[in-house]
Amino acid sequence: MYKIKIALLFFILSILSFSKEFTIHFNIPSGNIRYYKTNDKTFKTFDFYNSKATFNLDEEIYTFLFFNREYAPIIKEIDAKNIPNEIYIEFSKKEDVIINGVIKSNDNNVGGSEIQFIDNLNRGYSTTSDYLGNFQIKLPKGNYKVNVNKFGYTTKKNNPLVYEFTSSAKPYNLTINLDKIPSFVEGRVIDEKRNPIINAQVTIKNGAETFYLKTDEYGKFKKEVSSGIVTLICSKPGFFTNGSVRKIESDSSIPNLEIILTKTKFNIQGIVTDGVKALPKILITIHDEDINKITSVTSDENGYYEFTNIEGDKEVFISVNDPKYKRLKTDLFRLDKNISNFNLILEEK
Repeated sequence: MYKIKIALLFFILSILSFSKEFTIHFNIPSGNIRYYKTNDKTFKTFDFYNSKATFNLDEEIYTFLFFNREYAPIIKEIDAKNIPNEIYIEFSKKEDVIINGVIKSNDNNVGGSEIQFIDNLNRGYSTTSDYLGNFQIKLPKGNYKVNVNKFGYTTKKNNPLVYEFTSSAKPYNLTINLDKIPSFVEGRVIDEKRNPIINAQVTIKNGAETFYLKTDEYGKFKKEVSSGIVTLICSKPGFFTNGSVRKIESDSSIPNLEIILTKTKFNIQGIVTDGVKALPKILITIHDEDINKITSVTSDENGYYEFTNIEGDKEVFISVNDPKYKRLKTDLFRLDKNISNFNLILEEK
């Protein structure tokens, strides 16, 4: 029984994790600490005050990061198993570098640009160029990615991906080049039910230039234009032409423009007669060129009939099939306007 207890005790001791308490002293009153175990994906963080911080940690190896905005960051590996009860961390003042810069686009200076410098710890420092495109900023020594935000512009691809600022002996002179994003007009041509109209003709008048393009399978179109007045005219057979006139300011564009085309619709009216008198209650049908029925109407007591709101810009014909009269079928004709006095003369069988 004694041997079993001893074995059990050794087993419990083998799975228990021992901890170590120690205190870190600093030469500054306050700051931030982040630490994590080796190969651990998460870290703990807290602020220290009164120039010290006390820890009670598992006897394992940790990576510590000590921060204060006025001092250079410190990275230190600590073995909690072998560390003494008291250790000391000394912050040293940051050695800032000075960056004098200018933002340009095609030899023109670009004012009002936001310039952001991001170091390898993902900390950001930013400034804004003046109306002449000039800026100045102080940074801790290190390597930085630089982003420039200015509406209507994008950073040129030939700018360095990473800038190295390692000397505080003299200022760095930096020129960042931007590409101007061309102004554009972009939109959709749709019908009354918001369905896209494919292959609609889009005419764009921009200053002295005129451009012609077609909408794609989604009814969309896009064209780079110069600032100023832009006139758009959209058309498609079977629809009434529609358009829009817009003014594009410098460094701006017109996205998400919608132009609605209404289907063309026409009326046909006339009298049904046998050549002598008007014929009431005669069924008259209009068809498309594929002999599909579009609609039917019946002549009134005066022989008058009328088709209304028939979609136009297509070939149609009219037929009459009455048991008292010979079947009538007109020639195909293009319905591209309202038609009056389209009289139908029937022959008795």
